[in-house]
Amino acid sequence: MFNAVVFRFSVRQFRQRRLFCAAWFFCLLLWVLPGLFALHLPLRAEDAVPAGQMLEEKQPRPESAEAVTTTATTPAAPLEALTRQLQSLQWEEPWQPHGVVASNRRPTTTRLIDLKEVLETLLAESPEIRLQEAKVQEARVRQQGVKNRRVLFLFKTLNSPYLEGSAENNVEAAEAHLETVRYQTLLKGLDQYYGLLEASLAKYTAFRNLRLSLRRVEVSQSRFDAGEDTSFDVNATQRKLIKAYQDYLKADRLYRSASFALAQPMGLLLSADETLLPVELGKSAQPLLMPPMVLFQPLPTEAAVVQSALAHRPELKELANRRESLENLVKASAYDFNRNQIQLMEALLAQAKQGETAGRQGIAITAQQAYSDATTAGDMLALAKDQLDLAQQAVRQVEIGYEAGFNSALDVLEFEVMESQALAARAVAQLAQNKSQLHLAYEMGTLSLPRLLEALPPRCQAMERPNNANNASE
Repeated sequence: MFNAVVFRFSVRQFRQRRLFCAAWFFCLLLWVLPGLFALHLPLRAEDAVPAGQMLEEKQPRPESAEAVTTTATTPAAPLEALTRQLQSLQWEEPWQPHGVVASNRRPTTTRLIDLKEVLETLLAESPEIRLQEAKVQEARVRQQGVKNRRVLFLFKTLNSPYLEGSAENNVEAAEAHLETVRYQTLLKGLDQYYGLLEASLAKYTAFRNLRLSLRRVEVSQSRFDAGEDTSFDVNATQRKLIKAYQDYLKADRLYRSASFALAQPMGLLLSADETLLPVELGKSAQPLLMPPMVLFQPLPTEAAVVQSALAHRPELKELANRRESLENLVKASAYDFNRNQIQLMEALLAQAKQGETAGRQGIAITAQQAYSDATTAGDMLALAKDQLDLAQQAVRQVEIGYEAGFNSALDVLEFEVMESQALAARAVAQLAQNKSQLHLAYEMGTLSLPRLLEALPPRCQAMERPNNANNASE
């Protein structure tokens, strides 16, 4: 009996294992058969191409070196069209190019502007200034109401002197805030104008690089025709040309954006075909020679900068007047015999004192940072000038070598590119130095429109514009 039971159990276990193995083998077939079918049976008869023929179609090999030369030196049709378009781009005057770079671009109208026009317009059209002027008038009306307050239309109260002193402090605080708003509007206008100046300079630099890239392609093609360069060298110069054109389009887009950013607060409505151009570049035969703006000669010490900032910044004058107003209110509330009112005024006075202390610390820190930026900008400008001198010396040396037969025309062109980059770097450094001096004067509390206009170089002064002052440009 025991043997019969064991036999039934063994048969049942064997049947279960056999069913499990059959199911597993069936699943394996379902997973393997589609892959085998895809490998050996193509979907269409025309897709069944021999492997050798497929490799030959993917990697064609010319039968001779002449075939290599033909495929490498014959540019694609888009590149030929691009080269013709770029060759038509000329620069008739420093900021009057003519010709269309691409078929979907239209010539634009350029309007020359100067820094005086920008700042005077912003100060006259700023809504923030108009709003603060109204608040100053409101503070003066409130002050007059406090002065006219009487008891029984005859006598003033005992705390009237303190209330009148608080009202006078509020008027002075409102006037100091108005000066702060004007100060900030002046700095904002300077930043926007210099932003347009930097974008304009970047576009001109990109144009110079584009012209040099065109020359590099022509020289490389000539050297290839003479057997001095390979087709790989020609291909490399063509790729650099496309990169230079991309940089030019990016610079043009940033220039247009900066132009619209400056026109908007000035109340100028520019169309898509209009741009603004700083007079520093529009009146110069050499735009890369940026004029210096000297507001400090020599540069003050760091201690003098911080001391001037703490003495002249209008923000600190406003905070001081707010504190003095609350001090008068604390004294005036003592006559009301209202302890809650006295505690409230004392708490507000403590907050005002803390705010004034924090404001003085913050202004001292920003003044120190402005001094550091000004000194760094001066050092960077000196280094940029040294770099330009070295680049010009290198160009003269390679030209001498070219005349003696030791250097090629391509070598001369490469050093001219280096000189152009050094010229652009010096112009950018000069702009940074001018901007750092303006920010330093702002942090010191000594920046004003008359002083700024006196420091402008003659090339940056306002100009008389004829009726046809708008010039067509790209």
